[in-house]
Amino acid sequence: MEKYFIGVDVGTSESKGVITDLNGHILNTQKQTHALQVPRPGWAEHDPVSVWWKDVCDIIHRLISVTGVSPSEIAAVGCSAVSCGLVAADENDEPLRPAILYGIDTRSTEEIAEIKQYFGEKKLLEVCGEQPSVDSYGPKLLWLRRHEPEIFTKAKRFTFAQGYINLRLTGRNVIDSYSVFFSTPLYNFTAKNWDADMCRYIIGDRDLSCLPDILPPASVIGQITARAARETGLREGTPVVCGTTDAGAEALSVGISEPGDTMVMYGSSLFLNHVTPTLITKDNPLWKAQFLFGDSGCVLAGMATTGSLTRWLRDNFCGDLLSKEETEGANAYDLLFAEANTVPPGSDGVTVLPYFAGERMPIMDADAKGMVFGLSLGHTRAHVLRAALEGVGYGLRQNLDILRKMGLSIGTVTAVGGGTKSPEWMQIMSDITGCPHVIPGITTGASFGDTMLCALGVGAVSSPSHLKDWNHTLKTVYPRPEFAALYEKGSQIYAELYRSTAALMHETSAL
Repeated sequence: MEKYFIGVDVGTSESKGVITDLNGHILNTQKQTHALQVPRPGWAEHDPVSVWWKDVCDIIHRLISVTGVSPSEIAAVGCSAVSCGLVAADENDEPLRPAILYGIDTRSTEEIAEIKQYFGEKKLLEVCGEQPSVDSYGPKLLWLRRHEPEIFTKAKRFTFAQGYINLRLTGRNVIDSYSVFFSTPLYNFTAKNWDADMCRYIIGDRDLSCLPDILPPASVIGQITARAARETGLREGTPVVCGTTDAGAEALSVGISEPGDTMVMYGSSLFLNHVTPTLITKDNPLWKAQFLFGDSGCVLAGMATTGSLTRWLRDNFCGDLLSKEETEGANAYDLLFAEANTVPPGSDGVTVLPYFAGERMPIMDADAKGMVFGLSLGHTRAHVLRAALEGVGYGLRQNLDILRKMGLSIGTVTAVGGGTKSPEWMQIMSDITGCPHVIPGITTGASFGDTMLCALGVGAVSSPSHLKDWNHTLKTVYPRPEFAALYEKGSQIYAELYRSTAALMHETSAL
């Protein structure tokens, strides 16, 4: 009898998997770290086979082995992954080069400018609802055609991160109706299909069949093939749901399913998702997409460096904390956050622009640079550490302010991701944004959301609203009003620092 669901999420620096029963109770979780390839400045890549597929296979094997669950008892499996991971595959579904990742890969800036000039911003908005950015599939695909034409010509189909995993699981090339909004200018958001004219400019005379089929995230797309069964340990014929990006699955995992719900994901990068009653069609500085279910829409924003910034600080400036982790067993991140918390709010005048991999929202500047401003001989490492955490808070505040200017009501936010493990950082984020942060009891993340999509896909759950019972609130972090004026001024300085130095940042990139 089928009793369980398996979900696996492939992220920027690690993959996670979970196995649940049909009511969402978690039996076991597994994770596996992997490296981000940066072959040259501005590039970010993963190997789809040795990273993505290997992680999926290893994690599924461990979930089955540790729990003792029989593969015949698995009712469905679903996977999510980083968004915008472009893969060019041959006739045997083998990748022809490493996957080009989301907005932390900025190689396609010239292609973005070319697309905007050719079509014009007005037409792009009318057809795609968005302007292309370094997070869009289209410019990355055009870059491949321009710079690696032999690979572009040899490729039989193009797919994306979770799409490639599904391809290996089922033999079917699909993308979900939420993730496809990141494919500007390929996707026509009113026709809800690939736009022939836009696609012709990007892929030439290639048939549109080289692109994935577009399906709802909770739909069953096929079954585990014989080859996938051998490699994953799953039963051949096990249903596979379409899945979605990591941020979409993470939102679902913590009960984000209805208009007015807001999620902030503190992972390697930051992702904001606010659900709206319908798709917002008017122009705005943030992304928009169809949400996971029904006619709901969502407004989205992403920042380039969040957890990746704290990791950079830890690895490059906190060797003593890493040594303590090795010798005393103390977690280096916990020590870092505790040290940052010895400095008062406002970091005694130190401000950090967290643009260490360019920046996505709201400035959309791939050439933006990280900055530490306001240092004196009286400052310490702790000041820089806290200012970096506050810098992420100021960036989030800018994005939330845009939502408010659009007339959207932002109350509490549900916080997810590795950053929620730090009570110090969550207090900083709540203080700066003025938003209470709800911390869920289950923070397994996107892989847990994948099992929820499985439940919907096979009919074990009849409505997304019923999935809210699968999780609960652990605690709520409230903003401290006594620091509101201080952080208001800090937010103004943060914004002005970028405006005053953007031209110099761009000159630095040109060098």
